[in-house]
Amino acid sequence: MKNKSIFSRQNQTILKLFEQAGHPRKVLCVVLDYAKITHTALCCNGTGKVVKNPFPVKNNPAGLVLLLETVDKLCRKHQINKEHVFFGGEDCGTFALNMIYSLRDRGFLVVGVNAADAAKQRENHQASTDKLDLLGIANMLINKRGTLAGGSIGVQRAMRKKGSVP
Repeated sequence: MKNKSIFSRQNQTILKLFEQAGHPRKVLCVVLDYAKITHTALCCNGTGKVVKNPFPVKNNPAGLVLLLETVDKLCRKHQINKEHVFFGGEDCGTFALNMIYSLRDRGFLVVGVNAADAAKQRENHQASTDKLDLLGIANMLINKRGTLAGGSIGVQRAMRKKGSVP
């Protein structure tokens, strides 16, 4: 019998990550607002405290290196194990799949959230800025909501054969 939770709308993988960390301060949530050329990222711990304000991340290999170096520095500074780091953003177009698959290939959990649900979590419903969007997504992720980003493994394999995924 599969283990069920009373929190049926929560992502069980994120829930398990929080449990393994032992305390929400020991979880690093990296929120991404995907874009074709330059993503925007924000980092917070599992309590929702922002530990790195929004910063640009190019949608290319150099941007991935910058993102991973930033995560590494934050993990050392806040004594967070890399196993307790996860990434998330709104469900996106194919332009972000290279970033998503590269993160997943490095063993990170990458989660997608519904854009409409994330918008409801924003503090200001009248305006939309990168920071407000990121905070709405972060709220969803900290509340352990979202689904595995990037589609199925079969889609990944097909894209690799076409040379679309690094």
